Amino acid sequence: MEDISIKDVKSGDLIWECEQGRDALLLAVTDARRQDRGIAVDTVEVLTGKPVQLFNGNPSYGPRLYRYPQYTKPDLMVYTQTLVRLLESTYNEGLERAAIREQGLQQAATEYSESRDMWYGKCKEALIEVERLHAIISEVRAIVARPANGIDMQRRVETYLDRELGNE
Repeated sequence: MEDISIKDVKSGDLIWECEQGRDALLLAVTDARRQDRGIAVDTVEVLTGKPVQLFNGNPSYGPRLYRYPQYTKPDLMVYTQTLVRLLESTYNEGLERAAIREQGLQQAATEYSESRDMWYGKCKEALIEVERLHAIISEVRAIVARPANGIDMQRRVETYLDRELGNE
């Protein structure tokens, strides 16, 4: 008979759920885990490819799991072929998801690089502008330091600022 406790199921295990005269071969796609006051395992029914979540909330109640079928003598060749197709499909889906993820990562890296380059360019432009403004401030201080009356000094500063800042 060799029954299996749901808590011992690991990802990749092939198990038979046997009840009411029916045997279903399941492939575990996750390890057993605690969930909602019980233990759950995500599986896929091999013949149909449908996802099945096994859940056991009470030790005396839950799925009846075995290493071998209990009620039927299944054609193992059909199960093997179906299992191979299921695994190939799962593998190909994983490759597709990995390729999409890689493409997303490359796009993010490119966008980050472009953003960083733009930021560095803007920083460099800002530093150049700050240096230019420092030079203007120094020149205005020099104009103010030269002897002149208030109106003449104001005119010289305004003329200089108009010329340097392009406000003509």
